[in-house]
Amino acid sequence: MKTLLTLTLGLALLLGKVGVVNAAPLLQEDVPVTGTIQSVVVETDSDSGVQTVLVTVLVNGVEHTARLDLETAVSLGLITIGEGGEPAVDESRIGTEVQIDPTLFGSDAPPMDEKQHPVGSKLAEFFSSLANVDYEMIMSSHADGFGFGVITQALWMTKSLGGDATLFAAILDAKESGDYSMVALPEGAIPQNWGQFKKAVLSGEDDDSLGDVMSGNDEGDNPGNGNGKPDDPGNGNGKPEDPGNGNGKPDDPGNGNKPDNPGNSNPPGQNKDKNKDKQNNRNDRK
Repeated sequence: MKTLLTLTLGLALLLGKVGVVNAAPLLQEDVPVTGTIQSVVVETDSDSGVQTVLVTVLVNGVEHTARLDLETAVSLGLITIGEGGEPAVDESRIGTEVQIDPTLFGSDAPPMDEKQHPVGSKLAEFFSSLANVDYEMIMSSHADGFGFGVITQALWMTKSLGGDATLFAAILDAKESGDYSMVALPEGAIPQNWGQFKKAVLSGEDDDSLGDVMSGNDEGDNPGNGNGKPDDPGNGNGKPEDPGNGNGKPDDPGNGNKPDNPGNSNPPGQNKDKNKDKQNNRNDRK
């Protein structure tokens, strides 16, 4: 049975900070933004008199606004230019899709669909049962300087203690500071290092390593390393229906002289007749 730890209130209050998710990087410049047009507005700068077009598009449920020059807006079919040179919005484009250069959105560019780190993604998937522990939190912890090996150990301990994101962050903070004074073991002793702390939480049991998680060699999914299958008769020299390595088969009369085995002996009475013939031959010679 696993050793239960008594975590003081200070553990949650002092060390319960959760890593902040970093802002997602902007879209790559060579990948256009595809969105549904919500509005198109022509604006005129009061100082320069230069006209531009503000187009608002919906991308993944979020509105983003780009500023276009008249030429670009015309090329996208958002406006037309009349005989007097005045731009007019094509209202029929509202609700339709458009592709726009991401650099035209400025700071309002939609976030890109960043490819997830394979290790962080695997850990998030494996420990998805831990409340509020997700990919972003794991990667934030990694960005703070924790290796994935330590993060994996902290996740195992959090799972063992039935904790959540707050406990996970607290365990990592204790690892960083080396101060485990807020953790009391049942015997009243205080862990002096990470190894003692991990051993106390996991009761000395071997936790799966990062390599085990990544390879799928994780607890509960591996039936074991036994050398035999239930339907395997084993390494014997014969099968259940095999009579074995004897020198005779059940239906083979064999060479034996047992009563129930005729073997190679003569039929009944034949030996007696032969003895009589031999005696007669000897009498004839006399």
